[in-house]
Amino acid sequence: MKNSIVYLVAIVLFVFPTISYSQVSSTLRYFGYWDHALSNPYPADQIYLEQGPYTNATMRTIQYRVDSQGYWNTTGDYFVDHQDALRKAKHAGLKVIIAWPFWFINGNEIDRGVDTVKPEVFNRWVSMITPHLDNIIAISITDEPDCNYNGATFGGANGGWSKENCDAMRMKLEAHIAKMKSAFPNMPAWVNYTSAFINGLNRPDLGYSIPSNADWLSFDCYTSWNNCFSNLSVSDVLARLESRLTTNQRVVMIPRAFTGDFGGYRPSESQIVSDANLYFDLAKSRPKVLGIFPFIWWDLTNDGWVGASKLPLVRNAYAQIGSQIVGPKIKKSFSSGDYNGDGKTDIATWRPSD
Repeated sequence: MKNSIVYLVAIVLFVFPTISYSQVSSTLRYFGYWDHALSNPYPADQIYLEQGPYTNATMRTIQYRVDSQGYWNTTGDYFVDHQDALRKAKHAGLKVIIAWPFWFINGNEIDRGVDTVKPEVFNRWVSMITPHLDNIIAISITDEPDCNYNGATFGGANGGWSKENCDAMRMKLEAHIAKMKSAFPNMPAWVNYTSAFINGLNRPDLGYSIPSNADWLSFDCYTSWNNCFSNLSVSDVLARLESRLTTNQRVVMIPRAFTGDFGGYRPSESQIVSDANLYFDLAKSRPKVLGIFPFIWWDLTNDGWVGASKLPLVRNAYAQIGSQIVGPKIKKSFSSGDYNGDGKTDIATWRPSD
């Protein structure tokens, strides 16, 4: 859903609210916006400055190139870091979550496994990521895989959400995570599900299960707090996910940060703010939760959704929440200069205060 939408860049100027700081859970460590908050073509420099006072993590999509038939090239540059954003994120004091580029192999996410990735292509990706490892906190494997990713099936007799397909999807996830960890064994792998799939975790006999080698798990819920899915509240769905986690697995929460219709639910800004605070209170009370990443910053014009960048009440509420998670930061200004001595122009940034 999220990766197939055309985005509208909005240049927004705003004043940050007065922020108070308080001690939160020692396990709740990260705050940033989901996904395309830092994807090309959105300006990385602008994002760092606008979100910098209250975020400590950002998500990044590394663009990749294929040939005219949709297959990986065997020559040339496979991957592109638009805007030099990985380097800039580190200098801005932001940790990075990057997207795993091999889920959609050769344009077909179902029929071709990760074992078909050419070694030279995989090694080029590893070489590109390695210099940034000290600033990458996780790799997002895919979004909303469920059992019938984007309506596709694995060709099982029953199709869709059959046990055969649910098992096949879990095994595919585990294979992709294993491939990533073959290069970076200590790197957390993140998988985000829909609330509908998490609701099904009480039926493992039907194939509802999460990958055993995933490190971060999450679910998105864009309807009301008390009816996240099938009359289950957000806290109910979280409890169901937690009941299936291993000792070392952790949770990331993805609250709503946009106005517009989703499943017939059209909350006001005030309602979104109310739910945001409920998410924060819940996250603080659950030691498995390590981060909050609201969806989404920019507008999603195809769906008629307006993101937090244009919603002052929503934006300010999340600024308050983020500030309590990441702690006080101060602005360090550098006027288009090379302040870190690597020969490249840098930008003004927000850094943790001493």
